[in-house]
Amino acid sequence: MKNLAMPSSSEHIKEKSRLEEAITQLANNTNRFMTETNTNLQNQAASIQNLKVQVGQLAKCSRVDNKEIYQVQLKLILRSNARP
Repeated sequence: MKNLAMPSSSEHIKEKSRLEEAITQLANNTNRFMTETNTNLQNQAASIQNLKVQVGQLAKCSRVDNKEIYQVQLKLILRSNARP
């Protein structure tokens, strides 16, 4: 059977110190992760906003192009129908 003797005072202090260090590292890593995540989210939000603007600009250009194409097609149809 194993001897279940209580750890000595110095062993207890060393173990406590190791646990405190582990908790400190965990807290630091968690804070760093949260900061990086927030930065990434802000960057993504800015990228999405930029894409919205660009898509809006493309849609506007597309409407203009389609309108011009429609007008040209209509003129061609009218010309072809007007010829004897």
